[in-house]
Amino acid sequence: MRVDEEDIANLRAAVAAAEHSCEDRDKEVGYATDFLGWALWLHGDLAAAAAEQTEALNLAERMGETVLRDLALSALTLTAMRRHETQAVRALLPRAFAAARDYRARYHGRIVANMSVAAWLAWQDGRPDEVLRLAAEIESLDLTNAGSGAMHRWVYLFPVLAVRLAEGATAEAVAAARRIIDPSQQLLPDDLTGVLAAACASWDEGDPARAAQHLTEALDVARARAYF
Repeated sequence: MRVDEEDIANLRAAVAAAEHSCEDRDKEVGYATDFLGWALWLHGDLAAAAAEQTEALNLAERMGETVLRDLALSALTLTAMRRHETQAVRALLPRAFAAARDYRARYHGRIVANMSVAAWLAWQDGRPDEVLRLAAEIESLDLTNAGSGAMHRWVYLFPVLAVRLAEGATAEAVAAARRIIDPSQQLLPDDLTGVLAAACASWDEGDPARAAQHLTEALDVARARAYF
């Protein structure tokens, strides 16, 4: 799930092509714009991603396109989270949950994305019990139909890791780290993956203190890289 400049250029060309389509122009542009925003988000261009996601949302609301509105609001909420815009997340989350209800999403992926951000917000608000409650609820859902959302467990697992580390529950924190770097998950930046892997290796070597030190470093790197 890594994106390069060529991918982004191709998606910009797709938006331009959609603007010249004769049939369902706004719908084509809206979804193409949403894909572009998603690619920019993956690439780490968060301000640009937010601009494209906002444009997709505006088109969705103008057309009454509930699927696109759901996608765009969920994406905007994730982007605000990565930009550490706590108040924006607080304002967007209820809208994102409402959009998912309006769409009556058949898949849990959209719901999971919003719940995962809610877990991040609970950590920011100093509510560790709520972080763990939301994580348990997410785990109870069927994620086999979650689409790309199933690859983004790090959104709620970093808060879980932080809670467990603060509790001194290093084994549980390491378990969260293992799940973040599992091959089924989104490939994170190399430095972040490396320090999480080092924590797991230290635990396996019987050095919990060193594992906890690596986990603390991992949270710092995750913050700096806009993943926590």
